[in-house]
Amino acid sequence: MREKIIVYTTQPFSKEKVEKWLAGPQYVNKATGYTTTKVLGKIVYYHRLVVERQLGRWLTPDEVVSHKDKKPDNNSAENLEVRGRREIRQANWAKRVAASSKEEAWKQTKKGSKDGSKRL
Repeated sequence: MREKIIVYTTQPFSKEKVEKWLAGPQYVNKATGYTTTKVLGKIVYYHRLVVERQLGRWLTPDEVVSHKDKKPDNNSAENLEVRGRREIRQANWAKRVAASSKEEAWKQTKKGSKDGSKRL
Protein backbone atom coordinates (compact mmCIF):
# COMPACT_ATOMS: atom_id res chain seq x y z
CA MET A 1 0.00 0.00 0.00
CA ARG A 2 1.36 3.42 -0.94
CA GLU A 3 1.83 5.85 1.95
CA LYS A 4 -0.03 9.14 1.80
CA ILE A 5 1.93 12.36 1.41
CA ILE A 6 2.18 13.77 4.91
CA VAL A 7 1.03 17.34 5.56
CA TYR A 8 4.12 18.30 7.56
CA THR A 9 6.47 17.80 4.61
CA THR A 10 5.17 21.00 3.00
CA GLN A 11 6.84 22.97 5.82
CA PRO A 12 10.57 23.81 5.80
CA PHE A 13 12.66 21.10 7.47
CA SER A 14 13.23 21.72 11.18
CA LYS A 15 15.31 19.31 13.25
CA GLU A 16 13.77 20.80 16.41
CA LYS A 17 10.24 19.93 15.25
CA VAL A 18 11.27 16.38 14.40
CA GLU A 19 12.92 16.00 17.83
CA LYS A 20 9.70 17.21 19.47
CA TRP A 21 7.58 14.76 17.47
CA LEU A 22 9.95 11.87 18.26
CA ALA A 23 9.72 12.68 21.97
CA GLY A 24 5.91 12.57 21.83
CA PRO A 25 3.69 9.58 22.60
CA GLN A 26 4.31 6.44 20.58
CA TYR A 27 1.81 3.80 19.57
CA VAL A 28 2.60 0.24 18.49
CA ASN A 29 0.34 -1.45 15.96
CA LYS A 30 -0.18 -4.92 17.44
CA ALA A 31 -0.89 -6.48 14.04
CA THR A 32 2.22 -5.18 12.23
CA GLY A 33 4.59 -4.28 15.06
CA TYR A 34 5.33 -0.84 13.57
CA THR A 35 5.62 2.16 15.89
CA THR A 36 3.69 5.30 15.00
CA THR A 37 3.28 8.76 16.43
CA LYS A 38 0.99 11.71 15.77
CA VAL A 39 2.24 14.73 13.84
CA LEU A 40 -0.15 17.63 13.32
CA GLY A 41 -3.07 15.27 13.92
CA LYS A 42 -1.88 12.65 11.39
CA ILE A 43 -0.46 9.22 12.19
CA VAL A 44 3.15 8.87 10.97
CA TYR A 45 5.54 5.93 11.01
CA TYR A 46 8.18 6.53 13.66
CA HIS A 47 11.00 5.04 11.58
CA ARG A 48 10.44 7.63 8.85
CA LEU A 49 10.89 10.45 11.35
CA VAL A 50 14.09 8.86 12.65
CA VAL A 51 15.56 8.76 9.14
CA GLU A 52 14.39 12.29 8.33
CA ARG A 53 16.15 13.55 11.46
CA GLN A 54 19.32 11.68 10.46
CA LEU A 55 19.28 12.95 6.85
CA GLY A 56 18.27 16.49 7.76
CA ARG A 57 15.48 16.59 5.16
CA TRP A 58 11.99 15.28 4.52
CA LEU A 59 11.68 12.00 2.67
CA THR A 60 9.97 12.04 -0.71
CA PRO A 61 6.84 9.91 -1.23
CA ASP A 62 8.92 7.62 -3.47
CA GLU A 63 11.42 6.83 -0.70
CA VAL A 64 10.77 3.82 1.53
CA VAL A 65 12.44 3.16 4.88
CA SER A 66 13.36 -0.49 5.44
CA HIS A 67 14.45 -2.22 8.63
CA LYS A 68 17.70 -4.09 7.90
CA ASP A 69 17.03 -6.77 10.52
CA LYS A 70 13.36 -7.10 9.45
CA LYS A 71 12.21 -6.24 13.00
CA PRO A 72 9.73 -3.32 12.87
CA ASP A 73 10.22 -2.47 16.55
CA ASN A 74 13.96 -1.76 16.11
CA ASN A 75 13.96 1.90 15.05
CA SER A 76 17.62 2.68 15.71
CA ALA A 77 19.19 4.81 12.97
CA GLU A 78 21.81 2.11 12.25
CA ASN A 79 19.05 -0.41 11.49
CA LEU A 80 17.19 1.78 8.98
CA GLU A 81 17.92 2.28 5.30
CA VAL A 82 16.24 4.40 2.63
CA ARG A 83 15.40 2.73 -0.66
CA GLY A 84 13.43 3.81 -3.69
CA ARG A 85 10.14 2.10 -4.54
CA ARG A 86 11.52 1.17 -7.96
CA GLU A 87 14.58 -0.50 -6.40
CA ILE A 88 12.35 -2.56 -4.09
CA ARG A 89 10.08 -3.62 -6.97
CA GLN A 90 13.10 -4.76 -9.01
CA ALA A 91 14.53 -6.74 -6.08
CA ASN A 92 11.17 -8.43 -5.44
CA TRP A 93 10.83 -9.25 -9.13
CA ALA A 94 14.29 -10.84 -9.16
CA LYS A 95 13.34 -12.97 -6.15
CA ARG A 96 10.17 -14.16 -7.92
CA VAL A 97 12.05 -15.02 -11.10
CA ALA A 98 14.66 -16.96 -9.12
CA ALA A 99 11.95 -18.82 -7.21
CA SER A 100 10.06 -19.73 -10.39
CA SER A 101 13.32 -20.91 -12.01
CA LYS A 102 13.97 -23.24 -9.08
CA GLU A 103 10.41 -24.55 -9.30
CA GLU A 104 10.77 -25.22 -13.04
CA ALA A 105 14.09 -26.98 -12.46
CA TRP A 106 12.44 -29.16 -9.81
CA LYS A 107 9.59 -30.07 -12.19
CA GLN A 108 12.10 -30.98 -14.92
CA THR A 109 14.03 -33.15 -12.45
CA LYS A 110 10.86 -35.02 -11.47
CA LYS A 111 9.88 -35.55 -15.13
CA GLY A 112 13.38 -36.74 -16.04
CA SER A 113 13.57 -39.50 -13.43
CA LYS A 114 12.79 -42.91 -14.91
CA ASP A 115 10.98 -44.37 -11.93
CA GLY A 116 8.99 -41.18 -11.14
CA SER A 117 10.45 -40.89 -7.67
CA LYS A 118 11.34 -37.51 -6.23
CA ARG A 119 15.01 -36.61 -6.19
CA LEU A 120 16.32 -34.62 -3.26
